Amino acid sequence: MKTYTTQGSTSMKCLTAITIVMANIAAGQAFAQSTPATPSKDDQVQSGRVTNSEEIKVTNPEEIVITGTNRLVGGLMKVQRAPQAVSSVGSDAISLKTPLSSPTQLISTIPGVNAGSTDAYGLAIRNYVSIRGFDQTEIGWLVEGVPGIDPATYNPYTEAYADNENISDITVMAGNSRLQDPILNATGGEFIQSIRDPSNTFGGRLTGSLGSFKGRRGFARVDSGEIGNTGLTSFLSYSRTGGDVYIGPGHSTRDHIDFKAKKDWGNSSTSTLFVSYNDLVNARLPIITLATFNAADTANDFSAIPYLGTYPATGSTNYFRSYLFQRETVMVSNKNDITLSDTTSLHITPYFKYTRSVSPGGTSVVPTSAYNGATRITPVFDPALLVGGRIYATNNQLAKQYQYGVNAFLEHDFSDTNHLILGYWYDKWDDRVQAVLNPLNTNGEVGGIGPNYALRAADGTAISGSDFKIETEINQLFIGDTQSFIDNRLQITLGTKYTIYQASGTNYLPGSQAGFKATIKKWQPRLSVSFDATSQIQLYGNVVMNARMPLPITTYVNVYNVSTGRPTVVGNTAAEAETSVGEQLGLRYHGAFNLDANLFHVKLQNKQVQSLQSINGTNLQAVLSAGGVTFKGATAEVSSHRYAGFSLYANAQYLDAKLDDNLPVGTDFLPTRGKSMVLSPKWSYNLGLNYDRGILFGSATVKHVGSQFSTLMNDEKMPGFTTLDLSVGARLPSVGFVQHPVISANFINLTKGKYIASVATIQNASNNTIGLNGSTIAGTKPGYYMAAPFAATVSLSIDF
Repeated sequence: MKTYTTQGSTSMKCLTAITIVMANIAAGQAFAQSTPATPSKDDQVQSGRVTNSEEIKVTNPEEIVITGTNRLVGGLMKVQRAPQAVSSVGSDAISLKTPLSSPTQLISTIPGVNAGSTDAYGLAIRNYVSIRGFDQTEIGWLVEGVPGIDPATYNPYTEAYADNENISDITVMAGNSRLQDPILNATGGEFIQSIRDPSNTFGGRLTGSLGSFKGRRGFARVDSGEIGNTGLTSFLSYSRTGGDVYIGPGHSTRDHIDFKAKKDWGNSSTSTLFVSYNDLVNARLPIITLATFNAADTANDFSAIPYLGTYPATGSTNYFRSYLFQRETVMVSNKNDITLSDTTSLHITPYFKYTRSVSPGGTSVVPTSAYNGATRITPVFDPALLVGGRIYATNNQLAKQYQYGVNAFLEHDFSDTNHLILGYWYDKWDDRVQAVLNPLNTNGEVGGIGPNYALRAADGTAISGSDFKIETEINQLFIGDTQSFIDNRLQITLGTKYTIYQASGTNYLPGSQAGFKATIKKWQPRLSVSFDATSQIQLYGNVVMNARMPLPITTYVNVYNVSTGRPTVVGNTAAEAETSVGEQLGLRYHGAFNLDANLFHVKLQNKQVQSLQSINGTNLQAVLSAGGVTFKGATAEVSSHRYAGFSLYANAQYLDAKLDDNLPVGTDFLPTRGKSMVLSPKWSYNLGLNYDRGILFGSATVKHVGSQFSTLMNDEKMPGFTTLDLSVGARLPSVGFVQHPVISANFINLTKGKYIASVATIQNASNNTIGLNGSTIAGTKPGYYMAAPFAATVSLSIDF
């Protein structure tokens, strides 16, 4: 897998290492000057290690603080105080899911979240998630203070960052984002993933899982406990997961390592170092049309849908080995929370990310019509590779990404009623991308992956539709101030972000584009208000502007068809950011039951719709411009307290999303104004029953997602679906060094057969349509991904 290299990364690695070391040195000096080395009992309470009867007073409304008394309904609902819609999935709820689930699947029951996956085990990169009609590229993802999205595509790749056993909480902020978080795409909201701290005592956990479709997983974690009297603790874990695709050939694997160290300096000051490594090989299912799905459902139980398991003598672009996706990721986060005084604290988080990926797809070329960019070349090849006048190959798009940055902010209390936050975020990212054709032999195998095995001309020129380097630089300042009134019952916060986003790069292919550069500057003001009407009732509201910068590799770079030399994608350096202005009004009640309900309204400008398109056989990110969109709706989340071991949970969302503009197509316009937005189900809901009474525990969850349009003209829609998941388990007695053994069984999609999970390729229209100027605008059928059918897993975990 180490077949693709790029130059120029050494300086970035060195700079990142220097940044992290300097931050730790600075933090250590500040701690040494102001705090004792060993925290006292009082210090431990102040630092947040509270008992179940204690709570933490929230002075910064942007901060999500979990208190000891707020764990409701097995982690499915928590007491929240932030002045915006916030929902969380805690470690209790995560433990009830199969350990093979991805974070996307873990949050699927949160209000307004629409999630779909092509497998049950978090091994598919084509996980899809949206919230309130905003797709996953419009939602910020934060992992231990680090931007979690892929900067090239804004996809979260949530399976890459942590194992479930190491996740302490995933919080979703619908339609909003925190002021201090380093994200640049949160027009639709933010996901915040937190990693557990190491234990203060030596120990560990072992977990093993078996499931349908040869699902396998093993997990092992060791906690060092406190090392001497240093205040330093750490853990290290490793897992391996594997599973077959549920239709046809293909097996996916995931190897993952987590490491975290924590140093308590006393007086609430801490430093943590989190390192995550992930290596994923994903066997994918093809994109299908609605007609194909319906025909296969009726005729042959879907056996005609998968990629071919055996390579035919006549050649094929549909062989499964041509679609094995590879992605290797390293993430480093160094969080430093420094208490400077009773009224002032400093937070510094330098970070580093590395990603190497291979995005493949089956294709073929005619030797007399092969191109490198816009220039035709004559390839040199073994005549045995020629089948029916064509050379069959895998189009492997290889990418290496380096990202580093630092996020720092200061918090200061000017008085008991005034709280200031002031900060700066810097981020640097570069991506080296090259797509080459690696020819298939008569057995459907490639001699190797990457440029060294590429199909080339006699002078060494490779056939390629993508060969470029792109980089971005982000400078962001942010400031917010909260003033409290009426004994802190009323809080008003005013803040803003100012972002300078710069993208530049070089296209190495011959054609009309050589270099490119773009700069976007954005103010993002916000206002929020919360009022505690009583000790049990909170009212809140906010007005927030958010922005999402254009997707770099689908916006700025020319990409060419290797069979025609014509651009498939034309770079646009004048592209504007997507901008949203959203308002929310909400009510929370915590008493005889627990309720969080809110109304929302969002005006979105320059809507960029995420989709896929086949470029030289590889399915790559694409964007459709939909103009303005208006979203409005309501969500409600409610839970009971626990009675005789049982507790109930439910949430629902109503969404009305409409296009504000007609869509320009060539010299005409599609009449899309007033049409419903794609990927925006009008109704969705979740119902949950949780049981926990010592030895036995379990949960049942019903999820319904209504139908959603897959074209901007609303002439085709994805059917709605309802699923049932069931989990049961038992806590067994400890024996010797085997502590807290737990056995559990999970039944996923218990009542639903094969169904469509998400829209892969959104289209302007499915059918030919007469434009407003009278021309006929051709339609294209949307593509879909099938969802994982019923799957069952059994897991056993022990502590030691």
